[in-house]
Amino acid sequence: MGGTPVTVAGLMRSTTGIGEGARLCLAALKALDIKPASLDFSERLDLADMPGSDRILPSLAGAPGGSMIVHINAPYLPLALLAMGRTATRSKRVIGYWSWELPRIPESWRVGCPFVHEIWVPSRFTAKAVSAEVDVPVHIVPHPMLPMPPKRSDWRQRLGIPADALVAATIFHMGSSFARKNPLGAVAAFHGAFGDNRKAHLIIKMNDGNVAPELRAALLGAIGDHPNIHLIEQKLTDQDMSDLLRSIDILLSLHRTEGFGLPLARAMQLGKLVIATGWSGNLDFMHRDNSMLVDYSLIPAEDPQQTYDFHDMDWADPSVEHAIICLRQAAASPTLRAALGARAAQDIAHQFGLDAWSGVQHLRRLASVDHCQA
Repeated sequence: MGGTPVTVAGLMRSTTGIGEGARLCLAALKALDIKPASLDFSERLDLADMPGSDRILPSLAGAPGGSMIVHINAPYLPLALLAMGRTATRSKRVIGYWSWELPRIPESWRVGCPFVHEIWVPSRFTAKAVSAEVDVPVHIVPHPMLPMPPKRSDWRQRLGIPADALVAATIFHMGSSFARKNPLGAVAAFHGAFGDNRKAHLIIKMNDGNVAPELRAALLGAIGDHPNIHLIEQKLTDQDMSDLLRSIDILLSLHRTEGFGLPLARAMQLGKLVIATGWSGNLDFMHRDNSMLVDYSLIPAEDPQQTYDFHDMDWADPSVEHAIICLRQAAASPTLRAALGARAAQDIAHQFGLDAWSGVQHLRRLASVDHCQA
Protein backbone atom coordinates (compact mmCIF):
# COMPACT_ATOMS: atom_id res chain seq x y z
CA MET A 1 0.00 0.00 0.00
CA GLY A 2 1.00 3.58 -0.32
CA GLY A 3 0.38 6.71 -2.34
CA THR A 4 -2.58 8.85 -1.33
CA PRO A 5 -2.04 10.73 1.96
CA VAL A 6 -3.68 9.27 5.05
CA THR A 7 -4.01 11.04 8.39
CA VAL A 8 -5.13 9.53 11.68
CA ALA A 9 -6.61 12.11 14.04
CA GLY A 10 -7.66 11.42 17.59
CA LEU A 11 -7.02 11.51 21.31
CA MET A 12 -3.48 10.19 20.93
CA ARG A 13 -2.47 11.15 24.48
CA SER A 14 -5.65 9.97 26.21
CA THR A 15 -6.02 6.86 28.38
CA THR A 16 -9.54 6.30 27.05
CA GLY A 17 -10.51 3.41 24.79
CA ILE A 18 -11.07 5.93 21.99
CA GLY A 19 -7.49 7.08 22.43
CA GLU A 20 -6.19 3.53 22.35
CA GLY A 21 -8.15 2.85 19.19
CA ALA A 22 -6.55 5.82 17.46
CA ARG A 23 -3.06 4.75 18.52
CA LEU A 24 -3.65 1.21 17.30
CA CYS A 25 -4.90 2.46 13.93
CA LEU A 26 -1.88 4.74 13.51
CA ALA A 27 0.58 2.01 14.49
CA ALA A 28 -1.02 -0.52 12.15
CA LEU A 29 -0.94 1.84 9.17
CA LYS A 30 2.73 2.53 9.88
CA ALA A 31 3.41 -1.21 10.04
CA LEU A 32 1.75 -1.58 6.63
CA ASP A 33 4.08 1.08 5.22
CA ILE A 34 1.23 3.46 4.45
CA LYS A 35 3.27 6.21 6.16
CA PRO A 36 0.30 8.01 7.75
CA ALA A 37 0.46 11.46 9.23
CA SER A 38 -1.17 11.96 12.62
CA LEU A 39 -2.95 14.73 14.45
CA ASP A 40 -3.57 14.79 18.18
CA PHE A 41 -6.31 16.98 19.64
CA SER A 42 -6.17 15.55 23.18
CA GLU A 43 -4.84 18.70 24.77
CA ARG A 44 -7.32 20.97 22.98
CA LEU A 45 -10.14 18.84 24.40
CA ASP A 46 -8.48 18.70 27.86
CA LEU A 47 -8.04 14.91 27.63
CA ALA A 48 -4.23 14.56 27.46
CA ASP A 49 -3.94 12.40 30.59
CA MET A 50 -1.52 9.67 29.46
CA PRO A 51 1.47 9.59 31.84
CA GLY A 52 4.51 11.00 30.06
CA SER A 53 2.40 12.30 27.17
CA ASP A 54 3.93 15.76 27.51
CA ARG A 55 7.07 14.28 25.96
CA ILE A 56 5.25 13.27 22.77
CA LEU A 57 6.18 15.63 19.96
CA PRO A 58 3.35 17.43 18.12
CA SER A 59 2.46 15.83 14.82
CA LEU A 60 1.27 17.28 11.54
CA ALA A 61 -1.85 16.52 9.54
CA GLY A 62 0.08 15.93 6.33
CA ALA A 63 -0.48 17.27 2.83
CA PRO A 64 -3.92 18.40 1.59
CA GLY A 65 -6.16 15.74 0.08
CA GLY A 66 -6.39 12.05 0.79
CA SER A 67 -8.26 10.65 3.77
CA MET A 68 -8.46 11.57 7.45
CA ILE A 69 -9.69 8.96 9.95
CA VAL A 70 -11.04 10.86 12.95
CA HIS A 71 -11.34 8.74 16.09
CA ILE A 72 -13.99 10.60 18.06
CA ASN A 73 -17.68 9.87 18.50
CA ALA A 74 -20.28 11.86 16.59
CA PRO A 75 -21.44 14.30 19.31
CA TYR A 76 -17.86 15.56 19.77
CA LEU A 77 -16.81 15.57 16.12
CA PRO A 78 -17.62 19.26 15.47
CA LEU A 79 -15.57 20.24 18.51
CA ALA A 80 -12.67 18.05 17.36
CA LEU A 81 -12.75 19.58 13.87
CA LEU A 82 -12.76 23.05 15.39
CA ALA A 83 -9.77 22.09 17.54
CA MET A 84 -7.86 20.81 14.50
CA GLY A 85 -8.62 23.84 12.34
CA ARG A 86 -9.99 24.09 8.83
CA THR A 87 -6.62 23.72 7.13
CA ALA A 88 -6.12 20.28 8.72
CA THR A 89 -9.10 18.80 6.87
CA ARG A 90 -8.75 20.79 3.63
CA SER A 91 -9.62 18.64 0.59
CA LYS A 92 -9.67 15.47 2.68
CA ARG A 93 -12.17 12.64 2.71
CA VAL A 94 -13.22 12.57 6.36
CA ILE A 95 -13.91 9.17 7.89
CA GLY A 96 -15.51 9.14 11.32
CA TYR A 97 -14.50 6.20 13.51
CA TRP A 98 -17.44 5.76 15.88
CA SER A 99 -18.39 3.25 18.54
CA TRP A 100 -21.78 3.04 20.26
CA GLU A 101 -23.02 0.50 22.75
CA LEU A 102 -26.82 0.40 22.46
CA PRO A 103 -29.10 -0.93 19.67
CA ARG A 104 -29.71 2.55 18.20
CA ILE A 105 -27.70 5.76 18.20
CA PRO A 106 -29.38 8.71 19.95
CA GLU A 107 -30.51 11.89 18.26
CA SER A 108 -27.46 13.74 19.58
CA TRP A 109 -25.26 11.73 17.20
CA ARG A 110 -26.83 13.30 14.13
CA VAL A 111 -24.73 16.43 14.70
CA GLY A 112 -21.66 14.58 13.42
CA CYS A 113 -23.16 13.24 10.20
CA PRO A 114 -22.75 16.35 7.98
CA PHE A 115 -18.99 16.36 8.62
CA VAL A 116 -18.13 12.85 7.40
CA HIS A 117 -18.06 11.14 4.02
CA GLU A 118 -18.24 7.69 5.57
CA ILE A 119 -18.26 6.03 8.98
CA TRP A 120 -16.12 3.18 10.28
CA VAL A 121 -17.22 1.12 13.27
CA PRO A 122 -15.46 -1.70 15.15
CA SER A 123 -18.22 -4.34 15.25
CA ARG A 124 -21.41 -5.68 13.70
CA PHE A 125 -23.29 -4.56 16.80
CA THR A 126 -22.29 -0.92 16.34
CA ALA A 127 -22.75 -1.11 12.57
CA LYS A 128 -26.38 -2.13 12.99
CA ALA A 129 -26.99 0.69 15.48
CA VAL A 130 -25.39 3.37 13.30
CA SER A 131 -26.40 2.33 9.78
CA ALA A 132 -30.12 2.43 10.57
CA GLU A 133 -29.93 6.13 11.43
CA VAL A 134 -27.48 7.74 8.94
CA ASP A 135 -27.35 8.44 5.22
CA VAL A 136 -23.61 7.89 4.67
CA PRO A 137 -21.84 4.54 4.14
CA VAL A 138 -21.06 2.56 7.31
CA HIS A 139 -18.23 0.01 7.19
CA ILE A 140 -16.98 -2.46 9.80
CA VAL A 141 -13.25 -1.94 10.36
CA PRO A 142 -12.22 -3.71 13.59
CA HIS A 143 -9.39 -2.53 15.79
CA PRO A 144 -6.05 -4.02 14.73
CA MET A 145 -4.31 -6.19 17.28
CA LEU A 146 -0.59 -5.49 16.95
CA PRO A 147 1.96 -7.37 19.08
CA MET A 148 2.04 -6.06 22.62
CA PRO A 149 5.32 -4.90 24.18
CA PRO A 150 7.42 -7.28 26.27
CA LYS A 151 6.68 -7.31 29.98
CA ARG A 152 8.66 -4.79 32.00
CA SER A 153 7.09 -5.07 35.44
CA ASP A 154 5.04 -7.59 37.40
CA TRP A 155 1.85 -6.24 38.88
CA ARG A 156 1.61 -9.20 41.22
CA GLN A 157 4.82 -8.08 42.90
CA ARG A 158 3.73 -4.45 42.89
CA LEU A 159 0.47 -5.34 44.65
CA GLY A 160 1.92 -7.98 46.97
CA ILE A 161 0.00 -10.85 45.35
CA PRO A 162 1.62 -14.31 45.65
CA ALA A 163 3.07 -15.66 42.43
CA ASP A 164 0.95 -18.83 42.63
CA ALA A 165 -2.38 -17.09 43.29
CA LEU A 166 -5.23 -17.00 40.77
CA VAL A 167 -5.58 -13.39 39.61
CA ALA A 168 -8.61 -11.90 37.87
CA ALA A 169 -8.98 -8.30 36.76
CA THR A 170 -11.77 -5.99 35.69
CA ILE A 171 -11.03 -2.73 33.87
CA PHE A 172 -13.21 0.35 33.39
CA HIS A 173 -13.25 4.10 32.90
CA MET A 174 -15.78 6.00 34.99
CA GLY A 175 -16.41 8.33 32.06
CA SER A 176 -17.54 5.33 30.01
CA SER A 177 -20.43 4.77 32.44
CA PHE A 178 -20.18 2.94 35.73
CA ALA A 179 -23.53 1.26 35.11
CA ARG A 180 -22.48 0.02 31.66
CA LYS A 181 -19.15 -1.39 32.81
CA ASN A 182 -20.80 -2.84 35.95
CA PRO A 183 -17.77 -3.27 38.25
CA LEU A 184 -20.12 -3.95 41.17
CA GLY A 185 -21.25 -7.08 39.34
CA ALA A 186 -17.64 -8.18 38.94
CA VAL A 187 -16.94 -7.63 42.64
CA ALA A 188 -20.08 -9.55 43.62
CA ALA A 189 -19.19 -12.46 41.34
CA PHE A 190 -15.58 -12.64 42.52
CA HIS A 191 -16.49 -12.47 46.19
CA GLY A 192 -19.28 -14.98 45.68
CA ALA A 193 -16.83 -17.38 44.05
CA PHE A 194 -13.88 -17.03 46.41
CA GLY A 195 -14.79 -14.96 49.47
CA ASP A 196 -11.63 -13.77 51.21
CA ASN A 197 -9.54 -16.73 50.06
CA ARG A 198 -5.98 -15.40 49.65
CA LYS A 199 -5.37 -17.91 46.86
CA ALA A 200 -7.58 -15.81 44.55
CA HIS A 201 -7.23 -12.06 43.97
CA LEU A 202 -9.19 -9.45 42.01
CA ILE A 203 -7.56 -6.35 40.54
CA ILE A 204 -9.89 -3.49 39.69
CA LYS A 205 -8.42 -0.90 37.32
CA MET A 206 -10.49 2.28 37.42
CA ASN A 207 -9.84 5.53 35.59
CA ASP A 208 -11.28 8.91 36.56
CA GLY A 209 -13.28 7.85 39.59
CA ASN A 210 -13.65 11.53 40.49
CA VAL A 211 -16.04 11.93 37.54
CA ALA A 212 -18.75 10.37 39.74
CA PRO A 213 -17.70 10.51 43.42
CA GLU A 214 -20.87 8.82 44.67
CA LEU A 215 -20.35 5.85 42.34
CA ARG A 216 -16.69 5.62 43.31
CA ALA A 217 -17.86 5.53 46.93
CA ALA A 218 -20.24 2.68 46.07
CA LEU A 219 -17.33 0.71 44.60
CA LEU A 220 -15.14 1.38 47.63
CA GLY A 221 -17.99 0.20 49.82
CA ALA A 222 -18.28 -3.04 47.85
CA ILE A 223 -14.52 -3.61 48.08
CA GLY A 224 -14.63 -2.93 51.81
CA ASP A 225 -11.81 -4.55 53.72
CA HIS A 226 -11.59 -7.66 51.55
CA PRO A 227 -7.86 -8.46 51.58
CA ASN A 228 -7.85 -10.07 48.14
CA ILE A 229 -9.38 -7.19 46.15
CA HIS A 230 -7.01 -4.48 44.92
CA LEU A 231 -7.96 -1.12 43.38
CA ILE A 232 -5.65 0.70 40.95
CA GLU A 233 -6.68 4.30 40.29
CA GLN A 234 -3.50 5.74 38.80
CA LYS A 235 -3.38 6.48 35.08
CA LEU A 236 -1.39 3.88 33.17
CA THR A 237 0.58 4.00 29.95
CA ASP A 238 -0.04 1.43 27.21
CA GLN A 239 3.07 -0.39 28.51
CA ASP A 240 1.67 -0.48 32.04
CA MET A 241 -1.66 -1.78 30.79
CA SER A 242 0.10 -4.47 28.81
CA ASP A 243 2.09 -5.45 31.90
CA LEU A 244 -1.13 -5.61 33.91
CA LEU A 245 -2.80 -7.93 31.42
CA ARG A 246 0.29 -10.13 31.31
CA SER A 247 0.20 -10.44 35.11
CA ILE A 248 -3.33 -11.87 35.36
CA ASP A 249 -5.01 -15.22 34.70
CA ILE A 250 -8.56 -14.06 33.95
CA LEU A 251 -10.15 -10.89 32.65
CA LEU A 252 -13.65 -10.55 34.07
CA SER A 253 -16.15 -8.23 32.38
CA LEU A 254 -19.78 -8.26 33.49
CA HIS A 255 -20.54 -5.35 31.18
CA ARG A 256 -24.06 -4.48 30.18
CA THR A 257 -22.94 -3.69 26.65
CA GLU A 258 -19.78 -3.13 24.60
CA GLY A 259 -19.24 -1.53 21.20
CA PHE A 260 -16.20 -3.79 20.75
CA GLY A 261 -14.37 -4.51 24.00
CA LEU A 262 -10.73 -3.63 23.51
CA PRO A 263 -9.49 -4.87 26.92
CA LEU A 264 -11.21 -8.21 26.25
CA ALA A 265 -9.57 -8.61 22.85
CA ARG A 266 -6.17 -7.54 24.18
CA ALA A 267 -6.36 -10.05 27.04
CA MET A 268 -7.35 -12.81 24.62
CA GLN A 269 -4.46 -11.81 22.36
CA LEU A 270 -2.16 -12.64 25.27
CA GLY A 271 -3.77 -16.04 25.76
CA LYS A 272 -5.69 -15.06 28.88
CA LEU A 273 -9.09 -16.50 29.73
CA VAL A 274 -11.85 -13.91 29.37
CA ILE A 275 -15.11 -14.36 31.27
CA ALA A 276 -17.58 -11.82 29.93
CA THR A 277 -21.22 -11.07 29.31
CA GLY A 278 -22.41 -12.93 26.22
CA TRP A 279 -23.99 -9.95 24.51
CA SER A 280 -23.08 -7.01 22.25
CA GLY A 281 -19.95 -6.13 20.27
CA ASN A 282 -17.60 -8.59 21.96
CA LEU A 283 -19.46 -11.46 20.26
CA ASP A 284 -17.59 -10.60 17.06
CA PHE A 285 -14.59 -12.38 18.56
CA MET A 286 -15.82 -14.25 21.65
CA HIS A 287 -17.51 -17.64 21.55
CA ARG A 288 -17.74 -20.68 23.80
CA ASP A 289 -14.67 -22.33 22.30
CA ASN A 290 -12.31 -19.44 23.17
CA SER A 291 -13.80 -17.86 26.31
CA MET A 292 -16.54 -18.17 28.91
CA LEU A 293 -19.72 -16.26 28.06
CA VAL A 294 -21.89 -15.26 30.99
CA ASP A 295 -25.66 -15.69 30.74
CA TYR A 296 -27.82 -12.57 30.83
CA SER A 297 -31.30 -11.16 30.49
CA LEU A 298 -32.22 -7.94 28.71
CA ILE A 299 -33.47 -4.98 30.75
CA PRO A 300 -34.12 -1.28 29.96
CA ALA A 301 -30.93 0.80 29.90
CA GLU A 302 -30.74 2.95 33.04
CA ASP A 303 -27.66 5.04 33.66
CA PRO A 304 -27.34 7.48 36.59
CA GLN A 305 -24.61 9.26 34.61
CA GLN A 306 -27.12 9.81 31.76
CA THR A 307 -24.77 8.69 28.99
CA TYR A 308 -26.76 5.51 28.31
CA ASP A 309 -30.06 6.38 30.00
CA PHE A 310 -32.47 5.25 27.25
CA HIS A 311 -35.39 3.34 28.73
CA ASP A 312 -36.73 2.53 25.25
CA MET A 313 -33.59 0.48 24.56
CA ASP A 314 -32.33 -2.65 26.29
CA TRP A 315 -28.96 -3.76 27.53
CA ALA A 316 -27.76 -6.87 29.32
CA ASP A 317 -28.15 -7.76 32.97
CA PRO A 318 -25.44 -10.41 33.38
CA SER A 319 -26.05 -13.27 35.78
CA VAL A 320 -23.78 -12.96 38.81
CA GLU A 321 -24.70 -16.54 39.73
CA HIS A 322 -23.49 -17.85 36.36
CA ALA A 323 -20.33 -15.74 36.60
CA ILE A 324 -19.60 -17.35 39.98
CA ILE A 325 -19.90 -20.79 38.39
CA CYS A 326 -17.55 -19.74 35.55
CA LEU A 327 -14.97 -18.36 37.97
CA ARG A 328 -15.02 -21.51 40.09
CA GLN A 329 -14.68 -23.73 37.00
CA ALA A 330 -11.76 -21.66 35.77
CA ALA A 331 -10.06 -21.73 39.16
CA ALA A 332 -10.45 -25.50 39.44
CA SER A 333 -8.96 -26.26 36.02
CA PRO A 334 -5.72 -24.63 34.86
CA THR A 335 -5.95 -26.95 31.85
CA LEU A 336 -9.28 -25.41 30.84
CA ARG A 337 -7.89 -21.89 31.26
CA ALA A 338 -4.87 -22.74 29.14
CA ALA A 339 -6.93 -24.39 26.38
CA LEU A 340 -9.41 -21.53 26.10
CA GLY A 341 -6.60 -18.97 26.28
CA ALA A 342 -4.61 -20.67 23.54
CA ARG A 343 -7.65 -20.80 21.26
CA ALA A 344 -8.38 -17.14 22.09
CA ALA A 345 -4.88 -16.05 21.05
CA GLN A 346 -5.17 -17.95 17.77
CA ASP A 347 -8.59 -16.49 16.99
CA ILE A 348 -7.57 -12.90 17.74
CA ALA A 349 -4.47 -13.22 15.54
CA HIS A 350 -6.56 -14.71 12.73
CA GLN A 351 -9.30 -12.05 12.92
CA PHE A 352 -7.44 -8.91 13.89
CA GLY A 353 -3.75 -9.49 13.26
CA LEU A 354 -1.95 -7.23 10.81
CA ASP A 355 -2.35 -9.62 7.87
CA ALA A 356 -6.10 -9.86 8.41
CA TRP A 357 -6.49 -6.15 9.06
CA SER A 358 -4.59 -5.17 5.92
CA GLY A 359 -7.07 -7.19 3.87
CA VAL A 360 -10.10 -5.17 4.96
CA GLN A 361 -11.52 -3.71 1.76
CA HIS A 362 -12.10 -0.25 3.16
CA LEU A 363 -8.50 0.01 4.31
CA ARG A 364 -7.19 -0.88 0.87
CA ARG A 365 -9.23 1.95 -0.58
CA LEU A 366 -7.16 4.42 1.46
CA ALA A 367 -4.29 3.92 -0.94
CA SER A 368 -6.32 4.82 -4.00
CA VAL A 369 -9.18 7.11 -3.00
CA ASP A 370 -9.33 10.36 -4.97
CA HIS A 371 -8.82 13.66 -3.22
CA CYS A 372 -12.18 14.96 -2.16
CA GLN A 373 -13.38 18.33 -0.93
CA ALA A 374 -14.30 18.00 2.76
